[in-house]
Amino acid sequence: MEWILETHVHADHLTGASYLKEKLGGRIAIGAKILNVLDYWVPVFNISDDTPIDGSQFDYLFQDEEIFTIGNLKVKVMHTPGHTPACSCYLIEDSIFSGDTIFSPKMGTARTDFPGGSAEILYDSIKRILSLPESTKIFLGHDYPETGFEPNFCVTVGEQKLNNILINDKISKENYVETRNKRDIGKAVPKLLYPSLQINLRAGKFGKTEQNGKNYIKIPIGI
Repeated sequence: MEWILETHVHADHLTGASYLKEKLGGRIAIGAKILNVLDYWVPVFNISDDTPIDGSQFDYLFQDEEIFTIGNLKVKVMHTPGHTPACSCYLIEDSIFSGDTIFSPKMGTARTDFPGGSAEILYDSIKRILSLPESTKIFLGHDYPETGFEPNFCVTVGEQKLNNILINDKISKENYVETRNKRDIGKAVPKLLYPSLQINLRAGKFGKTEQNGKNYIKIPIGI
């Protein structure tokens, strides 16, 4: 294995990056703006003793528009902040892997109410994706189909521009921002927020083992 690519630090599930590296090798990489995320969350959890704020727990930090290879494939990194400051997408030939930036047309886009999130910035990031050729395939993250339907994991740029309920060729930036912000009011916090962030900020490691041989997740009071 050459690369283990993170699109961002997820708040709803644990990354398997370090486990995969241990078993299969490869380098764990994420967008360079992970430094902004670390700068915010490491003090919140007071975990600087086992969570480097310089990003060195990741093997490589990608700059925007950086080109690298997987075998004989060229990959272009696209920074797409808005959901989180560190979101990135990976463009490989006629396919882009979008993480949580944009969802299936019926679901719209990622939320923007996390620290460092911004509906204005996310709109610009998604428009960057939608500027790609209309035949470009977008491989999606979340989808929650109705009973009896298969999850949608791939949609073209053209389909998004035509049918996405939140961001398409007929929706202005002002309308998107207003709708996105209204949707995010009172939105439930992910159930696995605390363990996900603390482990994912470490690229999938559990942190220092304490004197009793156990690892712990911190729950800060008064955030």
